[in-house]
Amino acid sequence: MIGYIMHFCFFHYVTGLSVVGAIFCNITVRTVFAIPYIHVNIFEHIGLPMYDVKKRPKRLYQMASSALSLPRNPLLDFSFGHSVISCHVEHHFISASCGNFTTIMMNLWSKHHQSQS
Repeated sequence: MIGYIMHFCFFHYVTGLSVVGAIFCNITVRTVFAIPYIHVNIFEHIGLPMYDVKKRPKRLYQMASSALSLPRNPLLDFSFGHSVISCHVEHHFISASCGNFTTIMMNLWSKHHQSQS
């Protein structure tokens, strides 16, 4: 809800659009950005293991094996920020973390993963 209000205020007060114009631009922008959002959600989870509720592995293994980090893409980085796209696995481990902390975790996770293989 806060995102809708912030976008409305931006379109209405900063750009000087009318109330109807600001609402129309808000709906239009969110519709355009829905396409990459769906892309991210599908391609970061598609084809990965789904675990039975009664037989699932430990949480750490489950989180590590049920998400992918997509390679960097300028459009997706601009739309969602680099931490949601390239640090998606780390986002599953610590979902409430900010983007900078997620990037630090990505580097630590990569070093640990390389040392284990």
